[in-house]
Amino acid sequence: EGATPCSPPEAQRIHTALRQCIEHTAGPDAAGQCRLVYTGSVTADNADAYAQQTEVEGFVVGRAGLDMTQLRSIIATLAQKD
Repeated sequence: EGATPCSPPEAQRIHTALRQCIEHTAGPDAAGQCRLVYTGSVTADNADAYAQQTEVEGFVVGRAGLDMTQLRSIIATLAQKD
């Protein structure tokens, strides 16, 4: 059920390319100020692997957010990143 997420290294690769595109298009200040969030299928089980990627600065939580236990776990994972 649900989508198959890309791997955490693939998310890192795409986010790096996006940041480089922003820097090329709008400059380094804009690239540094943009917050890039992962919008794939984030769950309590895979959140840590995505949070460990330096260019993944947050998540857009979908279906997992409907389960309070999963949502709390995802939030705790991101809180540990900072």
